[in-house]
Amino acid sequence: MQKLVSIIIPYFNDEKNIYNAIKSANKQNYKKREIIIIDDENTINSKNILKKIKSKIHKIKIFNTHGNQGVAIARNLGIKKSRGKFIAFLDSDDLWKKDKIKEQIKFIKKYKLDVCYTNYLAIKNNNKIIYKVRSPKMISYNTLLKECSICCSSVVIKNEVLKKIKFKNLKTKEDYMLG
Repeated sequence: MQKLVSIIIPYFNDEKNIYNAIKSANKQNYKKREIIIIDDENTINSKNILKKIKSKIHKIKIFNTHGNQGVAIARNLGIKKSRGKFIAFLDSDDLWKKDKIKEQIKFIKKYKLDVCYTNYLAIKNNNKIIYKVRSPKMISYNTLLKECSICCSSVVIKNEVLKKIKFKNLKTKEDYMLG
């Protein structure tokens, strides 16, 4: 039996990319999912953009922060509103392959993990690969002190873990400082 996965997508001033990000979440071949959009822009424009997308992709749920509070607050609100056993994060300018969640959930169950992350590609608008990141199979605390090759949009994590910790409200690297 599949467990529900909550996909959390923060939105702020990214009209160019948000529809494709949501579409890639909606096309996942792992069917038991909810898509939660957090509008952290809270403008008439953002509400219109997200309302238009919701008219095409009915399954999404949209929640709002109070003004622009930052991606950490938006992600924390998404976690609070989530119902899934697992949480997956997707930034509004990122895309997923259609089997991403299915493969990660299978891996999490097989190895009894709390969190799983993947390799990823950085691409230009013309789909030209800029660079590839191959994340290490295991990361130690000491390695994390030096560098972090984990992309937030590649992470799937058990919701129960995130109920105990929160994203810190930082301008950058809030995902790196999760805890």
